[in-house]
This record gives sequence, structure tokens and C-alpha cells, in this order.
Amino acid sequence: MATILFGSTGTALLLFQLFSNLVANAVKYSPGGGTIRLAACAKGALLVVTVKDEGIGIPKSDLDRLFERYYRGGNVAGIVGTGLGLFLAKIVVELHDGAIEVESVEGGGSCLHDFPALCPQGCGSGEYPARK
Repeated sequence: MATILFGSTGTALLLFQLFSNLVANAVKYSPGGGTIRLAACAKGALLVVTVKDEGIGIPKSDLDRLFERYYRGGNVAGIVGTGLGLFLAKIVVELHDGAIEVESVEGGGSCLHDFPALCPQGCGSGEYPARK
């Protein structure tokens, strides 16, 4: 799941690329189908966007490197990709005063979170998964 929290106005083309990539990843890494959930809401003056899938998940050993350029998870053999999508997604989120992180269980889907220090209540209110 990807949850992105923004504290500034956005550049339309960059945000389009960001959300296109996150939704495309949710579809691509859910080869057996499953539900993909999208949600958006305001939290104070911030925008929170969430993308959650029930796909193949990410091995724990890959989580620390997931946002590195050209890095791909160890369980994605046979699925086309370049390893640039999440690297670029992180750059776009950071350009918009946000941050992004990931939670995933291999075989259980993925959840990317964004909870920057801009959030007045720390965003751990239970509405969204708390940052680790």
C-alpha cells in the first residue's frame, strides 16, 4: 500500500507520473488478481493518498533497498520492470514536501506510507498505519 502525504501544492505532470506508477505497480505485482484500494483525504492542511494491493508482496530482505535506483525485489523474476519506478516516486514525493516508506509481507501485498514531520498530529492516530 502506498500512502502519500503532501504539504504543498503539486506539479500536475509529476503527480500524474507518481500515481500512475503506484497504481501500475499495484496491478503489475498482483498477477493473480485481488483488490487494489485507492483512497484520498485531507488531514489538516495535508493530502493523504493511499494505494494498497493484495499482490506478491516484498521480501523483508529487500525493504531497505526498495527506493534505490535500479533495485528490484528478489521475488519479481518474470515480471517486467526497470527498478526506477519507486526511486522516481520517492523523488516526486520529496519534491512535494512529503516522504514515502513501505510495509509489505511477501505473499501478502504491499503498503507504502508517507508520514513526514509536517503532519501536526504525527499521523499515528489509527486512521493510517503508524510509521515505524
